[in-house]
Amino acid sequence: MPVSIEPVHLKPLLGMQPGMYLTIIYVLIIALMVFAIGFLPGILHSGKRVTFQSDFIPTTVYIDGRNIGTSPTTVFLPSGDYTVTYAYRDIVSSDFTLSVGHPVFFTWLFPRRQEAFHKLIVNDISTFRMYVEGMFSDFIGWSAITDFSETYHYPPLFTQIAETVVSQGRTSDRVAIVFEYFQAAIRHITSSTALDDAQAAMRIFENESYF
Repeated sequence: MPVSIEPVHLKPLLGMQPGMYLTIIYVLIIALMVFAIGFLPGILHSGKRVTFQSDFIPTTVYIDGRNIGTSPTTVFLPSGDYTVTYAYRDIVSSDFTLSVGHPVFFTWLFPRRQEAFHKLIVNDISTFRMYVEGMFSDFIGWSAITDFSETYHYPPLFTQIAETVVSQGRTSDRVAIVFEYFQAAIRHITSSTALDDAQAAMRIFENESYF
């Protein structure tokens, strides 16, 4: 016996014909999906990946008093204002305020990035000398190691100090201190890695006509 199926006819809703209110429902569903996927993650966990850099090397970075590492370093920061401190030991430091925006659109797919470059300035010659002496002390410690591997890296101390002192500007007093440092440090080179580093530093000085 054949089954008779009656066609379903939707009734008007709030005075709107089915075609109209179904279209509105579909649009609302799509809008809700876009909001949930594209905006909600950014609203709940908004922030940026911030890269901290300085031409004073090495520089330790503190965010609201918390040590996050040595520049260059990158961390995720939620939206807001932060007090950032760049410091080299207890010798020189400088604070600044960092504002991280509040991006919301597809942040999980396109992470927002921000750079925080800050220049440490050494104005007096005594502080400059303390920096150079601190780096020399570090090099003496590393010179006790004669073999380095992929997992145990030698920090490029000669290059670091060359880039730093060049960025601080050239004066006769500073040149004399740096020259004295290099003369003393070169005598303690005990590995080819350190020698390559010293040669790279000298090329920096030559390019900048520092000596």
